[in-house]
Amino acid sequence: MKLPTAICLILLSFIASCATTITSVDTHAGDSLSAELFRLQPTAKIIGPVDDKYESFSLIEWKRWLSPTTKIYKKNAWDCDDIALEEMVLTRRYYATFGKTETTPAVGIAFVIIRKGFLGVNGGGSHALNIIHTKENGWMFYEPQTEQSKRVSDALTSHDVQMDSILF
Repeated sequence: MKLPTAICLILLSFIASCATTITSVDTHAGDSLSAELFRLQPTAKIIGPVDDKYESFSLIEWKRWLSPTTKIYKKNAWDCDDIALEEMVLTRRYYATFGKTETTPAVGIAFVIIRKGFLGVNGGGSHALNIIHTKENGWMFYEPQTEQSKRVSDALTSHDVQMDSILF
């Protein structure tokens, strides 16, 4: 039995609205988020904000939106910067599909120097991971390879990392 097109469209609309996990938003001016990052690490090069408005989300929402990368880590071909970029783009795509379309989620890529193992990544040296602005904790580092997170201010205070540059 075939359903009429109008009924199918109504059902699809209803399913899409049920799939939305965005509960509420906190809108920030892009410049204020940039200034906040600068206060945390004055030596970091901040590329952005490109947009005028960004929205915070809860850490729980962020983790619901993410899906593990489908590609296997391969040095220089699919490594930390590629994985962090994938998470940023997927988050923005999800947000545009199910969220407000006048703003963008506050998610970017942080290029850092790891001084010791950090968020489940062993060793030290240059690394790329996500930087997100959450409602409950402000700026957080999120490591997409291990799905661990830590407040940026705590990571900087404990000298786990030094931010080199940020793109958002």
